[in-house]
Amino acid sequence: MKENEMQISLFVAFLLSLWRPVSPSFNDVSVQVGISRVNGYLAALGDFNGDKNTDLFIVTNGGKSLEIFFWHASDQQFKEGSVTTSDQLILNVSPTDFDGDGCLDVLMVTGSGIPGSSVKAYVYWGNMKSLGEHISLSMRDQPLVMDANGDLLPDLFGQSPENSSLRYYWISKGSNRSFVEVKISDDLYVTNDQNKGEIWINKVSGVLESQGGDLTEEKTIPPPTSKVTDIFGQSTFADIDGDGALDLLLPVCTTDDCTESFLYWKKVLSNKGHQVAWKFIAPTHQTSSIFPLMTVRTGDFNMDGFYDGLVVLNITAPGGNQHYKQVAVPLENVPCSEEHDNCYNGRTFSVQWNVLSSLDNAVLATFFDLYENGIIGFLVVTESSPADYHIHAMHNTLYTDACFLKVVVLGGRTLTSCNGHDLPYGVNQVGPFIKFTTTSTNGKCPYTVFGLGQTPNFVDELSVGLQRSQGSPERKHTWQSIIPNSQMIIIPYPPDDPSSWTAKLLVTPSKLVLFTGVGLLGVCCFILLIILVLYLKEKREDKREKRQDAHKFHFDAM
Repeated sequence: MKENEMQISLFVAFLLSLWRPVSPSFNDVSVQVGISRVNGYLAALGDFNGDKNTDLFIVTNGGKSLEIFFWHASDQQFKEGSVTTSDQLILNVSPTDFDGDGCLDVLMVTGSGIPGSSVKAYVYWGNMKSLGEHISLSMRDQPLVMDANGDLLPDLFGQSPENSSLRYYWISKGSNRSFVEVKISDDLYVTNDQNKGEIWINKVSGVLESQGGDLTEEKTIPPPTSKVTDIFGQSTFADIDGDGALDLLLPVCTTDDCTESFLYWKKVLSNKGHQVAWKFIAPTHQTSSIFPLMTVRTGDFNMDGFYDGLVVLNITAPGGNQHYKQVAVPLENVPCSEEHDNCYNGRTFSVQWNVLSSLDNAVLATFFDLYENGIIGFLVVTESSPADYHIHAMHNTLYTDACFLKVVVLGGRTLTSCNGHDLPYGVNQVGPFIKFTTTSTNGKCPYTVFGLGQTPNFVDELSVGLQRSQGSPERKHTWQSIIPNSQMIIIPYPPDDPSSWTAKLLVTPSKLVLFTGVGLLGVCCFILLIILVLYLKEKREDKREKRQDAHKFHFDAM
């Protein structure tokens, strides 16, 4: 082998030795972040104290206490903070700013836990330190938090306990700290008791054309399969194929025990033909009605620019008996190939069986950016015995220099928080839409929410919009040329003047900065080495010439 070929081979071997796999892996860091000894389950996420860090809302004490664990960035740990108790079981927790004062409030729904029984909804008013006074509302079932009238205040949608055939809004009155019950008047997607999806189009407010009348049923969607569909899960909307349009993910079972499980709207996942048998967990087979297990949560854990999924399944190992174990399973969004039978616009889901298989008896799993570095991991809740829960923080050790863009839309009612701070960083707005436009290496324009893939291009456009109230102009603003690997904090104030909205850009340094610095330092050292070698060589030549001159015979001296 020639010398130059050997040098090239050594250089390639050196580069390969530096290469590390880019596929994500996960480590349990529950002890390090201080939640390993907490006996409770995760209820919600939110920045309660306004320090730009996400806090955990955890239900403890057998389901009758709500504790807020604050994230301390200096210690990299969660520490216990405010505690609120209830006489009945806590069924749901939703943190948001109901009165528009810039501080996070909490909606806590309590009840007996018996299916069909009415519930109580309590709204606790927050002050960034603790939860104080509250009001209560009676409802037939758990409410949905949404902005119904476009006033940038969260409202509630649900059923009144007196009349189960009517659906109502409870409209927040802001600083009055009260709710007014009205009939529904916004666009909705509802799964009814006949397992059909209903699309309801508002014909009253300024969002669509004003034609008079109340909410009218626009379309009823039949089940997505020709078979009799006995069980429906919760609907999830996400852009699965990156074409800029929202897709509907709906887990369904065509048998009572979910031995035939599918993920629709266009079938992208089926449990037929897999090496590891799996199935969804039907509500009738759950040990507790608190956790809706047939729910697919979405996020981009491998940062390739496409939404992945996360769901709790019953799985069994290949070749084993039919003993299922209940674990959280990531669904990786991958391009279709010949081995995939269920595809939609060139994309499908690959079930990652072994990623979280050590966490048996999982009852809840969600995506979470633990260290606020743009790489999301998981929070998984397991149940070791009845009412004995443990929370596991799974850190994503993904090693790749893929880019991301993280966007937080704050409340647009005020520019000051309840304790006098200039910006209400703890308040996340309910219901905004966010669209990213960038150009990938294949020249197409994917619309992503988190990962941007391994293309460090500027994000061409970032569009943020809010709900419109009747008579208001379009509430939408677009920012150009956003730096990747950054977090955007949008303050949509004043709401009816989008050109005056404020955007804060927090840039996360890329690993390429470190690699570039190391490479530049190496080049400088290499150049210095060459200069030193040439200098020593020149100095040696000078000494040799001087010695030769000293031995010359000088005829002039004769």
